[in-house]
Amino acid sequence: MDKKLLEIKQLAIDFVHAHKRVPAIDKLNLSINHGETLALVGSSGSGKTLTALSILQLLPHNACIHTESQILWKGKDLLNQTRMDMQKIRGKEISMIFQEASTAFNPVMTIGEQIESMLKRHTTLNKELRQMRVLDLLDKVGIVDPQHSARSYPHTLSGGMRQRAMIAMALAPEPDLLIADEPTTALDVTLQAQILKLLIDIQKQQNIGLLFITHDLAIAKQVAHRVAVMSEGRMLAYETSDIFFNHQHHAYTKALFDALPTWEKRTYKNNVHRENLLSVKNMNVNFTIKKSLFKKKRKILNAVNNVSFSIDTCQTFALVGESGSGKTTLAKGILGLVRVNAGEIQLNRKILTYPTRQRWLGKDIQIIFQDPVTSMNPHMRVSEILSEGAKAQRTFSSERIREQMVDKMLHQVGLSEDCKQRYPHEFSGGQRQRICIARALLMQPRLLICDEPTSALDMVTQMEILNLLKSLQESLGISYLLITHNMSVVSYLAHKIAVMYHGEIVEQGNVSDVLFSPQHTYTKKLLSAVPII
Repeated sequence: MDKKLLEIKQLAIDFVHAHKRVPAIDKLNLSINHGETLALVGSSGSGKTLTALSILQLLPHNACIHTESQILWKGKDLLNQTRMDMQKIRGKEISMIFQEASTAFNPVMTIGEQIESMLKRHTTLNKELRQMRVLDLLDKVGIVDPQHSARSYPHTLSGGMRQRAMIAMALAPEPDLLIADEPTTALDVTLQAQILKLLIDIQKQQNIGLLFITHDLAIAKQVAHRVAVMSEGRMLAYETSDIFFNHQHHAYTKALFDALPTWEKRTYKNNVHRENLLSVKNMNVNFTIKKSLFKKKRKILNAVNNVSFSIDTCQTFALVGESGSGKTTLAKGILGLVRVNAGEIQLNRKILTYPTRQRWLGKDIQIIFQDPVTSMNPHMRVSEILSEGAKAQRTFSSERIREQMVDKMLHQVGLSEDCKQRYPHEFSGGQRQRICIARALLMQPRLLICDEPTSALDMVTQMEILNLLKSLQESLGISYLLITHNMSVVSYLAHKIAVMYHGEIVEQGNVSDVLFSPQHTYTKKLLSAVPII
């Protein structure tokens, strides 16, 4: 029996725009065997997800596949199948875990109903057996209370729980091939380690093929038997994992490894004079949760509990911890976006009080949000997006000076002036993040809060953004509060680090001390979950 589950031969895809054909995939060849994991790596826009969608025949309407292309599934060419035939194959034989679980689920159906719908479509189980199977699947993917989660709607679950539920739904019909498209992109390192272990265990138990799409080389090394590298729609490397990670033959592959942020690549100056900029003392942020719509009983959630730290001028202070530990809530408390119940915040030795903080703080503290797409108005041009905050704060005396500063900020973040008249959707992920940085810098802040600024970026683009932040800090003397779960980014960029757990800072200090000599049990657990090359 042939071991090959899937074989792609000479796959070539063009997009048709205004009667012009734009090449997207160029003569791609790869295969996946029973019980094998193939990691498909490369930068954003290289064609990784497009390749996966072509297997399931879910390509956009303007995509055109060349006639010589073949996608053989158990010897049968999927490109020759009818729509009805493909509906039988999708989910039942080939299943997919999508990159963003929150958008992949139907928001008006419970998790249990959505998994059961897969079983109803692809199996002959009766309703009672389907419901039992749903609970068994949720238990298998490590969800502690399957019955409660089955009755829950997607938005009520955490990111890790949603991702686990999506894996359960993908595995429900017991497929032979599982396509995982960046399944751990926005997860913290502990959840990421759990999800990866889960996928590896399920693959071994069921002997399924796994196409794992990622831009993280450390994850690829952890899961893959073979590695395929794509760039601009072309296959540049296709080797076993051992050969790939020990002998980089192609220049682009070497560039990917060079883009890994590491401690050894730090180039910080040690003789910089620093003074205290921000001081947070005994901060508490509490939320009141009503247990039921018709009951008066309420529960107090301590999101941030007795937190104290300080940030100096021209310094990067990293805040790490798993999802739900209170990192972003802490940042919102500093910005005045949530009410601080207790504690003291000082900026330049001036105490900030809650009612007045929001009115003037935007000039001294700015934030770069995790997702640049949702943080920009899609109906506004770049010039309007950049100058909106400056207009509101009346930062500049005239419109001419404001326009000059817009041009200057675009130049500082590596973008040309002709970008001003374009809309956000016309840029890549890295370019959008640069626009958000330029918007924050236009206000000439002393402190910039960076909330997961590189979590959804590929390795090369991530390194470009990190180097940009580093150069801006050296030229402008700006300080950063870096919120992240990426320990590699911390080791490359940060001076000091604080570890948050259940709303409290359990350990903080110099980066070298915490990363190489952790004292707290949770810090040790967090660092042990980091995938390494």
